[in-house]
Amino acid sequence: MLQNQLLELLALLESGEYVTAQYLAEALQVSPKTVRLRIKEAAGAVCRHGGEIESKPRHGYRLRLDDPDSFARWRESLGVGRTDSPQTGEERFHYLAAYLLSHDSYIKLDDLSDFIYVSRATLSACLKEVEAFLGQYRIRLERRPGYGIRAVGREFDIRRCLRELFLRQLSMDAAAKKRQERELKELAELILKGLHRFSIHLSEIAFENFVRDIYVAMRRMKIGCYIDFAEEEDRISLDGSERGFVQWLSGQLTGKYGVSYTEGEKYYIALHLAGKRTGGGEENGDGNFIIREEIDRLVLRMLDDVSRSMNLNLKGSLELRMALNQHMAPLDIRLRYDIPLDNPSLDMIRQRYTMAYAVASQAATVLQEFYQKSIPEDEVAYLALIFAVALDEQKQKRQAEKIRILIVCGSGKSSARLLRYRYLQEFGEDIEEIYTCDRYELVQFDFDRVDYILTTVPIDFPVPRPIQKIGLFPGAEDMEKVRRLLKSRRKEFLFNYYRPENFFAGQLGETREEVLRRLCELATAKDDLPDKLYESVMERERMMPTDYGSHVAIPHPSHVMTEDTHVYVAVLAHPVYWSRQEVQVVILTLIGRREGEDLQKYYEATTEWIADEEAVRQLAQSPDYLTFMKLLQRK
Repeated sequence: MLQNQLLELLALLESGEYVTAQYLAEALQVSPKTVRLRIKEAAGAVCRHGGEIESKPRHGYRLRLDDPDSFARWRESLGVGRTDSPQTGEERFHYLAAYLLSHDSYIKLDDLSDFIYVSRATLSACLKEVEAFLGQYRIRLERRPGYGIRAVGREFDIRRCLRELFLRQLSMDAAAKKRQERELKELAELILKGLHRFSIHLSEIAFENFVRDIYVAMRRMKIGCYIDFAEEEDRISLDGSERGFVQWLSGQLTGKYGVSYTEGEKYYIALHLAGKRTGGGEENGDGNFIIREEIDRLVLRMLDDVSRSMNLNLKGSLELRMALNQHMAPLDIRLRYDIPLDNPSLDMIRQRYTMAYAVASQAATVLQEFYQKSIPEDEVAYLALIFAVALDEQKQKRQAEKIRILIVCGSGKSSARLLRYRYLQEFGEDIEEIYTCDRYELVQFDFDRVDYILTTVPIDFPVPRPIQKIGLFPGAEDMEKVRRLLKSRRKEFLFNYYRPENFFAGQLGETREEVLRRLCELATAKDDLPDKLYESVMERERMMPTDYGSHVAIPHPSHVMTEDTHVYVAVLAHPVYWSRQEVQVVILTLIGRREGEDLQKYYEATTEWIADEEAVRQLAQSPDYLTFMKLLQRK
């Protein structure tokens, strides 16, 4: 009950004389039914603080004090941080959802509107939001003429929903929040003691989630709501220390809080422990992780899908495969039982590790199909961290690859050897070999042996490698030119993906669907693309959002549709709402079946640019192809 409602009720009962429900209803301007509900809610709190609300047929209710001092201190504390009834729509939403989930009996809409001081119209609007929210947890509002409404669902789902409401904690008064914080602190200390005793490690985030889950479960058990797993066929397995922890914790909670733990409730603890354990798997006697065959097959399907859809071959990394297997063991439990694991770094991961998040999003479509449910973005972000390590390792290997240079010199062998020595001295860590020749030998040179050509003389015939003019006696300016050439060469491949004819500026639509339909039409008009391109792109959007951050979206089809890779860029005149944010730059990417050696570098360069909000803003202000390419190459 809200503080102001409780204070008003106590004021009417403080005389110590019996007062009828009708009298209280008129004074409070609510129905007699609402009065009885409020008295029922208040009775427990009053009893804990030295008093009792007595009822007597045909006489009504009265307040009796056994410990007046204790009661006075408590009543005075209610005035501290006193709040009125829920005022905002969000507060009403939270309060109604929490009330309906915490009461099994029906309540009439008139009584409910009296209870929170709102009109029937306001109540009906709020109930629509509440009903939609509950539906996400497979909980429905049951309506019965003459009786009212109530929430109906599995106890497991009700606890999941209450946990979400618990995290919001809206409309809770100061005293209730303080009491809850104290209870959570005590519970956390007890659980931490047990984890240390049985040598079980949980990450900080997993520990906080576990404490909240146990807290919500205890609150439900205190009002007689228990979970029964008797018919569960797929039992999880725990090692000896984890089983010992479950037995120890259930016994401690029974002794400390007076809740009786059934086998079903012990299994509930085990389920949440297994879904949050670090490393996530069973171990053999040597402490080695045991890979479940079913999980490994699922991991391979994820890597196959990433390879097929994004043309990124990550299957060769044993470290990645093992890391995914270890992560999937507890994730499998969380997904099967809809156990949430919050990720406070979600936004940061999505923006800073954009490529890894895109890969994880694609891999998550396999999980979505396997488990037949949407994959929470918190979980996608945890997967992204695993992929980020593998992608970074591949990037480091590529950057370690050394380059080969040909120096063309028209001043003889000695000058050529001197130039070779000078550039090896300056760029030796990046160079595998430096060849030298004169202008006449250049005609017969095998250009497959080199990546660059540095020349002191003009070259008046085409050669298939980048050329940089240098001086015979190179100084700081020459060295800087070569340094810029080496840097820019790393991004030259981008011109193979981003072409001026596939760059569009202007407003293509006012919604995500309109923009994508028009962009697909423009792409199809320029290239020989499948007719169902838009439908495939929208199918992928429904699987997992593609707006990763910085007002940029990277949509793509749900499967490979072309032989070669095609990329189309649209810079909108003003942003449109996508899936979770507004988007102004759209990069439609069609990965082809032919494997491109620079594809991963394309992803890296593109996602590095996306992570730079200032660069995206500059493109939005100057939406032209050359600006875009300069910004890409600058990263």
